[in-house]
Amino acid sequence: SAPAAWKSLAVFALAPFAVAFALAQSPSPRAAWGRVGVGGYALLTFAAAAIALFRAGTGPLGIALACGGTLGASWLLGRYGFSLLDKLFAAVDRDGGAKALRIVFWVTFVFLLTRLVTLFGFGWKERIDLGPRFAVSILYVPWALLALALAWRERGRWRGVWTIAGLLLGLFLVVPLLARDLGSILLFSLPPILLLALPLFEERGPGLTRRALLALPLALAVIVFAFLPALPSWRSFPTFEEARASPAKAEELVAKKVAVKRNELRFWSRLAPEQLARFGTTESEGFLTVMENLRAYAARGPFGEGYLAVPLSAPLAQTQLNDNLSAVHLLGPFGGLGAFAVLALFAGWILASIVGKPAAPDLAALEGREAWGLLLVWTLALAAIYMMSANIELLLFTGKNLYFLAASSLSDAVEGALLVALALWALAPRETTDVTLSAPALLPVIPSEGEEPNS
Repeated sequence: SAPAAWKSLAVFALAPFAVAFALAQSPSPRAAWGRVGVGGYALLTFAAAAIALFRAGTGPLGIALACGGTLGASWLLGRYGFSLLDKLFAAVDRDGGAKALRIVFWVTFVFLLTRLVTLFGFGWKERIDLGPRFAVSILYVPWALLALALAWRERGRWRGVWTIAGLLLGLFLVVPLLARDLGSILLFSLPPILLLALPLFEERGPGLTRRALLALPLALAVIVFAFLPALPSWRSFPTFEEARASPAKAEELVAKKVAVKRNELRFWSRLAPEQLARFGTTESEGFLTVMENLRAYAARGPFGEGYLAVPLSAPLAQTQLNDNLSAVHLLGPFGGLGAFAVLALFAGWILASIVGKPAAPDLAALEGREAWGLLLVWTLALAAIYMMSANIELLLFTGKNLYFLAASSLSDAVEGALLVALALWALAPRETTDVTLSAPALLPVIPSEGEEPNS
């Protein structure tokens, strides 16, 4: 509908406004023209968001709350958030060793305690429910990547290697498992795993054993993804014929049908649709219908049917602007070549950051702040690559969306804007002062009593 379209436009105008306004408050754009340019862009997007909200029928109070809330949050991030981050990275770079790891410990402890309280105290697994619902990953992912980046400079020492391994295991595997959030494990563990494999290419980095241990998560990830298709044979469900023949099998089938969760249905719909058909529930049949419709959109040839030329199927009406956006609005109208072009764009972000600055030419000199910037950029890119691959049945569905393309998701717009703002701040060039010690000046010699002064 028209109001919904205007609201989506307002969301995607407020997102770049928040990024530009936060950066305008930070000391990163040091030149006056930089501040004027970023501030002018922020003003333009702010005005566009206010107009879009007005056209959507939002009242003055709603417009004030939406625009004022975005303005306040981005101002706090730019004025105080970036300064706090600067102090954290400066303290780690200055102290190093055990003191640096102590900072990593306290940063991890405070946020981990907060996450566990929200999980077990408030029941927030994947979503923060405050009226509007937001994904937990909005705050959790940047913080988890920050803890890893703060420990990055210690990768050349054994205690640093074990700290990084503990952070990767705890923050990207154990905590998501406690929340039963399989999608977070599949998506958000990939950027740190990729970063930890980079020391293999360092010329003067950690020793060979430490490099191998850091790259071990990448090898394990490859093995896991390779063996995923074989998993259904390890956990099969009784057939209806078996249930009729054996009361024990019938009990097992009923118990598994009752216990199954939505994320598990996503899992079986990709790996073993024949297993999914045995559940016999409305939700399981809905997943099978969605998969059949996705295949229809993906089978549009290399060039697709053209923009707005593909009809919208009813089973995908609810997910066409989030989970299945890349199938409905990319593969269908623009075909395989269009999808490949978008994939190449996101893959180019990753490749450019590895072969160019800040990773190249000296990966061993990569600072923690720059490592954090790479992790944030890779999160944006890998999420898009993963979800597009899931829509053509190459990978498991996770329920996550493509940042900035999911027009119906306020949460994804907020999360994407935060990742972009933090990445731009982290990767912004800093002024360095080259202090060269000059030769000491010749001071006049004060003669002792009875001596003539030097001429």
